[in-house]
Amino acid sequence: MVCKYCGREVKTVSGKLWASVGGNICQASDSKKHLLASNSSMNCKFCGRTVKCVSGKLWANVGGNICQASDNKKHELA
Repeated sequence: MVCKYCGREVKTVSGKLWASVGGNICQASDSKKHLLASNSSMNCKFCGRTVKCVSGKLWANVGGNICQASDNKKHELA
């Protein structure tokens, strides 16, 4: 997975996207958060977890429909 703003490889750690350099802070983003670059996978752009649609909401295996990395606490696709 790659951050849309800084281009670094990121991975999910405790529900947030982390890079090996800089941790969960993205200096290139206005919000200082990493976001996934667009891709065709079903990954949340805020936390990076694989999500699926259940009853009209995006759910992850860990955390359910609540995304701790998102300001509105909802998963969104990249």
